[in-house]
Amino acid sequence: MSYINGMVSVVIPCYNNQRYLAKCVRSVLEQTYGNLEIIIVDDGSDDDPAEALADISDSRLMPLIKAPHRGVSRARNIGIEAARGEYIVFVDGDDWIEPCHIETLVRGLDEADGSMVLMSIDFPDGESEIRHPEVFAEPKPICADSFHRIFDAYRLSSPCDKIYRANLLKGSEYLRFDEMTSYAEDLIFNLEYFAKLKSVKLTDAATYHYVKHRVSGTTRFHANTAYTLRRLSNAVSGIFHEFAIETLAILMHHYVWGLLNLFHRDSSLTSRQRRLEIAQIVGIPLYRKSLASLPKIGLNRLFNQALRTCSPFMIDSALRIRCSR
Repeated sequence: MSYINGMVSVVIPCYNNQRYLAKCVRSVLEQTYGNLEIIIVDDGSDDDPAEALADISDSRLMPLIKAPHRGVSRARNIGIEAARGEYIVFVDGDDWIEPCHIETLVRGLDEADGSMVLMSIDFPDGESEIRHPEVFAEPKPICADSFHRIFDAYRLSSPCDKIYRANLLKGSEYLRFDEMTSYAEDLIFNLEYFAKLKSVKLTDAATYHYVKHRVSGTTRFHANTAYTLRRLSNAVSGIFHEFAIETLAILMHHYVWGLLNLFHRDSSLTSRQRRLEIAQIVGIPLYRKSLASLPKIGLNRLFNQALRTCSPFMIDSALRIRCSR
């Protein structure tokens, strides 16, 4: 197989990242793989990303795209639509990459034609790297029994440690980040992309550096909980029809997290609205299947029993007790 030399479109969404953006962009311009374009989408920042870029002059840096603030998913979708390359790589505006990052991804794709290529992520703020427990040096087809091995451990949770074929995102293969979800949108996107391939290549290289100063998604209330969990469940269902108990356990963790989110201190949901959300969640077919994994979850007896009833009233009551402690 000949070495890939097609253009890589690097999409950088930014929101109030002026302080970090220049370092991010320079790290992309210093790549050993030179055939690229950089598309920066300003998601309605309060600061001025153009000022951060004033001293950077390179023909590969496209004019800044300014958009109203609608979140990172919309910014990434705008970048996908503007991309001219055969391949797409995402880098967040406050992160940075090592010079070999894109070449490592491109070589992985060249060696694993028809596979999803993933790598590890490094946290340079004193935290340990998120490294995959195992490395698939060769393209590895994933079946229903082994799907949990990439569904877990952050492997499908970020778009920033992967490379995408543009023809699987655009045109008749249209695939976008869901702008109605405020969490798990990256996971859903990657699940839908993986469904087109069902084969992965993992490299243990950690050339993407995630600067963890953003607010953690678990610290705030997320709206559209039932909608998001249904989208997630549909994305998983679109890959295989049956799953190992390990995969069902991962899904149950998502359902439990979503249910707990309904009781977040910043939630304005009424009791009736909350129970309607619970009813939608327990009505998801994969929720019912995932109940078989409850012995693996380690929940307290009351909550465990309430989840098994699939009763919005019982689950609401159990969670109110749990969250009031």
